[in-house]
Amino acid sequence: MTFFGEDIKKLGAHYNTLRVLPQFSPNMTVKVTAGSFWYNYKTFVDFPGATTSTIVAPTTQGTAKIVIVAINKAALLSIIDGVASTNPKIPELLSSVMPLAFVLVKYGQTFITDESIFDARAIFHNPSFVVPHNLIEGRDVNNAHPINSITNLRSELDEKVSISLLDSHLNTKSDVNGTPAKSFTINKNSVGVPLDDVFINVERGSLTDATIQWDETNDRWVFNEDLAIKDNSTGRLTGVLLQDYLGESENIYRLIVKQTGEIGVINVNDELNPIFMQSNGDGKVKLDSADSADYLESKLDTNTLEKVSGKIKVKTVFSSDLEISDLNKGVILKSPDGSRFRLSVENDGTITSSKLS
Repeated sequence: MTFFGEDIKKLGAHYNTLRVLPQFSPNMTVKVTAGSFWYNYKTFVDFPGATTSTIVAPTTQGTAKIVIVAINKAALLSIIDGVASTNPKIPELLSSVMPLAFVLVKYGQTFITDESIFDARAIFHNPSFVVPHNLIEGRDVNNAHPINSITNLRSELDEKVSISLLDSHLNTKSDVNGTPAKSFTINKNSVGVPLDDVFINVERGSLTDATIQWDETNDRWVFNEDLAIKDNSTGRLTGVLLQDYLGESENIYRLIVKQTGEIGVINVNDELNPIFMQSNGDGKVKLDSADSADYLESKLDTNTLEKVSGKIKVKTVFSSDLEISDLNKGVILKSPDGSRFRLSVENDGTITSSKLS
């Protein structure tokens, strides 16, 4: 079996393997001799020798910097640049490499000689490079990773809410399965006189959202879509009617609609006797579905009400004198051609009329 640098792998070989030297014709690179090393006490790395990349000199007059020549576990060389200053320091070493030499580089320097290179090899060295967690030996041993080995982890965990406390809080919240509370409050913590409307909104994709709005200005609920009652036996649009003047108990009426479109009301305590307002398509409205002749207009008190052009108008009936004290006001009559005249009286009692515009 042949190894790189076989000729120097004898007694005292550690002085010659992985040695950083200037080039035969010096320039701003250095070469590293062949050699080998172990890492993590189990892996052997054989290195054939190589030349570094170009080392750049400082550009500020009077300064210098220290450069580390290093090798990693894949037998690749790297340059770790220090900061140029009047008092240069050794740069921080990365955990993924093993140092081989320090090189002092001064302002304006154009080549590197042996006087600028300082050996950084350890005589007996077994570097521990960073490896993936799943390759670390002993990682499954009890207490291999004490919690205190991670900075601030204990205090961070102590400040987290416990699972039991979190569950108890979540149990008080509503979710897709509902809420355990007997009421659900919107606009919680509102104080003072309310000004803003409150909404329950249902998103409907490309269609207009469905909204139930509490109109704060008018103190009422507003629906932006039709309100439908699905179950005709239990769904109710109700109002309360107090009949204390008759000595009766409170009554609740439900608005109902028949399949024919007839609208009516029914007392929830007497659902066998609904009252419908009906129309037979002749423009007349009936009060009772049981009486085909019981039209609303037939129930008019003709002394006080009359039907004019399909509308019910009130007749004014006076049982005492009617006096108009303002000379600019008076009784207005309409002529057959639609003209309007105001009646007035002269000092001698003569009644005259004046046409209104």
